[in-house]
Amino acid sequence: MNDEQAYQRLEQTFNRIKLERMKGIPVLNNRLGVKAIGFQQWNDFQLGILITPWFMNLILLPDDVTSISRLKTGDSQTHVFPSGAYDFIVGYEDELGPYLNCSLFSPMFE
Repeated sequence: MNDEQAYQRLEQTFNRIKLERMKGIPVLNNRLGVKAIGFQQWNDFQLGILITPWFMNLILLPDDVTSISRLKTGDSQTHVFPSGAYDFIVGYEDELGPYLNCSLFSPMFE
């Protein structure tokens, strides 16, 4: 799978979550859609931002899922960037496998 397919799969997965798991939940800003933006290579990950109607998160998609396979959903892993250290939480979706996310903004009312 190429990078563009991975970003499309990320968007499709979170659109499904919006329609199924998030349906009717009051934290949704229905003026927003789901969009993966700005992804680029960073160490052994693709780093970018995922915008949804309920959050905006930094996302790390591993180039090789075995690099984070020892971590469990909900575990935390710190990554150091030029602006400082950020804690990422391990997430998992069947369509994506494991990924890391760091909250930037939630809820997305503004």
